[in-house]
Amino acid sequence: MDQVGNRLSGEIDRTRKKMSWYEVKNYLYAVVPTGIILGAVFWLLTYFFA
Repeated sequence: MDQVGNRLSGEIDRTRKKMSWYEVKNYLYAVVPTGIILGAVFWLLTYFFA
């Protein structure tokens, strides 16, 4: 019974780590291009209108 509990606990921990890695990856895919685009837009605004 302890072996089953330990195995289940290990699977839950591995799944949690995978989920957190996928969340981080998706966050980076969303934030990095947005930051680059917004940075370029603000640079263009300050370059032409400041």
